[in-house]
Amino acid sequence: MFHNYFVRGLEVTLESINRKLKYCSNKLFASFSDSGYSFTSILIIIFLIVSMLFGIIYFMFFENMMVIGRGNDKRLQLTTLNAVDKYLIYFQNDNSIIAGTEDSTLVKSRNVTHGLYSVVKTETNNKRDLLTAVFTFGIKPNKLFSSAIILTRPEVTPTVAGNTNITGNLLMAKRKINKGRLFGLHPLNVNYLNGEIVVDEDINPKIFNETVLKKIFDFFTHNENNEELDEAIEIINEFTMYKFESKSLQIPNDISIEGFLKKGNDFESLILFVNGITRFTNETKSTYNLLIYSDSTISIGENVHIENAILVSQTSIDVGSNCILKNVQLFAKDSITISDSEFLFPSVIGLYVETEGENKYENKIDISSSVINGTVMLISSIVGLDENKSKIKIDEESVIHGLVYCENNLELYGEVKGCVYTYNFLYMDGKKEYLNWLVNVKVNRHELDDRFLLPMGFVEDPKYSLIKEEWYH
Repeated sequence: MFHNYFVRGLEVTLESINRKLKYCSNKLFASFSDSGYSFTSILIIIFLIVSMLFGIIYFMFFENMMVIGRGNDKRLQLTTLNAVDKYLIYFQNDNSIIAGTEDSTLVKSRNVTHGLYSVVKTETNNKRDLLTAVFTFGIKPNKLFSSAIILTRPEVTPTVAGNTNITGNLLMAKRKINKGRLFGLHPLNVNYLNGEIVVDEDINPKIFNETVLKKIFDFFTHNENNEELDEAIEIINEFTMYKFESKSLQIPNDISIEGFLKKGNDFESLILFVNGITRFTNETKSTYNLLIYSDSTISIGENVHIENAILVSQTSIDVGSNCILKNVQLFAKDSITISDSEFLFPSVIGLYVETEGENKYENKIDISSSVINGTVMLISSIVGLDENKSKIKIDEESVIHGLVYCENNLELYGEVKGCVYTYNFLYMDGKKEYLNWLVNVKVNRHELDDRFLLPMGFVEDPKYSLIKEEWYH
């Protein structure tokens, strides 16, 4: 009985509530109608307001997450930089070291030589906050490189002539300087030297660690484990690269590189050991990390843009006109020719002359109508041989911003904004040679950028400094 009364009472209550809801709905609808709005319009307005509120909450949530992420990235970056600083201090006494360290809580680091620069690769051990970085380091110039010109040939008194203009100190083995006059040249300005003559009777004509460069040319230490292709590939471009199972390849024939080789979001390298001629065709662009070791000529066409490459030839390298090369290192044994092009820092142009026996050596770096931001260097296995006619030649239209280092003859007609370290100056008047004559030489040490850093091999106690950094998340 009680149950029946309870059910009937509940039905009456629900019916009453239902009547009240209908009454309220009708009144609300009537109110909307009197105001000129339909119920559908109100629902749409409410929906838009709710959506906007959810959008604001969504935006604030993800903005907060991004701020937290940026904070974590900054924390990881600072910790990584601190780890790299400690790493370099520990290993700075060995230019060619290849080693690794690991911090069990955060960062592991590995140091490798990249041509004549040191590269430190780091990555976090925390799987939730993955961060990798690549740091390129150079060497701070020591006091020896604070002079504008360092002349190391002791037995020949230098002669200055023509429109020579030197800003910075002149370091020599002798204090005496002859003032000469050549027919057809502008008379020497009495104020040709804006600096001092510094005497050091024991100037070393060879301050570069030759073994660092010899390792670059020793291909056999590089290509023991590289893959030899099953079929000959004559063209490398953005399409053929994906066919390579290995990033270290033996190319048994001539090879052409063309198109656009784009660097991905990593720091892997493509290493090629070429038994033949290597050609970069006209208009080629590459930002990929390329390391090419060739037993023959490397030829770079016109309007070529290359970044992040090391090109090594056992013979010669030829750079065509209107080329731009950045963070590129060129090494050859016979000759390097550069015409109407620009090298951006950090760049290295290195010629290695193995002077053995009594042969006549005429190896040459020839730079014309070009701008070089970096280091130009000629290394001789023996300095001071009469048979050695190898030289660096820089024409009137060229500018070098950095270091010119020559262990034989330097034929300088262009401008150097930085430092010149040479065994001998050479001036050519037709076929007539003038040894240790500084004619129309223009060197300004004060215009060298304070951030300029040397490649490895020049100083025994290197003080590393950062050239560039790349972060990958």
